[in-house]
Amino acid sequence: MIQTALFVRGAPFNHHDSNTLRLVAPLKLNPLAVIVNDRDKGSKPA
Repeated sequence: MIQTALFVRGAPFNHHDSNTLRLVAPLKLNPLAVIVNDRDKGSKPA
């Protein structure tokens, strides 16, 4: 849990962040990374 003091309208506000990341789909590279990887391997993007 992350605890942060935020200032809302000049007054401190204690904020507790307890978000948890969960994998919802298989990982894949973003489109730019695919282009760069293909270029580095010597092939052209489709």
